[in-house]
Amino acid sequence: MDKALKRTLTQSQLDAILALPRHDDAPVPTQESTMPVSIYVDPAHFEREWAKLFRRMPVPATVSGLLPEPKMAVAHDAYGIPLLLTRDTDGVVHAFLNVCTHRGSKLVESDEPHHCPRMSCPYHAWTFGLDGRLIGVPRSEVFPTLDKATHGLRRLFAKEAGGIIWVGLDPACEPDFSNAAGPLSADLEAFNIPNMYVFGRKRFDLAANWKILVETFLETYHVPPLHKNTVAPQFAEVPTLMTHFGPHTRQTTGRADFTPDGFDIDVDKLHRHVTHAYHLFPSAVLVTSPYHINFVTMMPRAADRTIVDCYMLTNTVPDTEKARELYGKSFKYNFEDVFGAEDFRAAQLVQTGLRSGAITSVRFGALEQALMTLHNNVDAALNR
Repeated sequence: MDKALKRTLTQSQLDAILALPRHDDAPVPTQESTMPVSIYVDPAHFEREWAKLFRRMPVPATVSGLLPEPKMAVAHDAYGIPLLLTRDTDGVVHAFLNVCTHRGSKLVESDEPHHCPRMSCPYHAWTFGLDGRLIGVPRSEVFPTLDKATHGLRRLFAKEAGGIIWVGLDPACEPDFSNAAGPLSADLEAFNIPNMYVFGRKRFDLAANWKILVETFLETYHVPPLHKNTVAPQFAEVPTLMTHFGPHTRQTTGRADFTPDGFDIDVDKLHRHVTHAYHLFPSAVLVTSPYHINFVTMMPRAADRTIVDCYMLTNTVPDTEKARELYGKSFKYNFEDVFGAEDFRAAQLVQTGLRSGAITSVRFGALEQALMTLHNNVDAALNR
């Protein structure tokens, strides 16, 4: 095995790859399980998830590459909460409620990342630094009792780890970021996520429960029928090897041409033979691909509505027309032809069927047991 591969990948990643059997030797699992339909359609259950899961645990809001340089800011409203993400002059990431502390106006309107040395409210021009401090008030003499030090932006807890920006959505509740760092972060750093370029991103507003959408990335059982005209020939219908990082998981599986006989390849070629799918709990996934990496975050708005942001990450900025055309075709193929037209369409069909009341429980077969890991982790969060 190539020594450079050993130096680049984490030992955990290497161990998982070396543990993959030949497709013909893969075991046939037999475990089955069921879950009640109510967890996907009941508004009361959704409100409980929002209060005890999304408001208490850190959520993966976006990738570091969206704010690649100091002195940048972007508004982020997809969770239904006006968020503001910044990278200050020292390169440190911050998260705030995107609300001016004067009269409550939204401070930054654009959801496109942009360079700015400071942020000025469009209503009365109160001005804030990228670290949230109130630094300017027009006609300050008419506010004789104003203490600027106590009127900075409302800060949210945030952590940048492994190329992902994690945010706590409740400013009064500091979440536990420990599982976002450590081995999970090391894995993502091994794939160069912190330094990758955001080639493109696409947003979907979907009539589906967030868990149904996450589930589409956690099992291979659906690949042959749903993706038969797109990516199915690239994958084998075999069990994945799952590794746990607290509530987060990594699934490792060999692609259709995978053989465990030697890995005399570098890490950039690895993705042609092995797929890694990370579930960043609660509702984001990161999936490797031969020439890029997909990051998808699912942000619930109701029991039957989810905003989905898809990012295509590349190791380099395309600097030729040929490269831009190649990446552009991959972007359309992945996010429109596969995710949009197949996975997300299927999720909405499932939501429609479950809402009808035709069945009261869903059944997971042995190739879908990663779904039970998701639901067990959700239940653990709800019962804390």
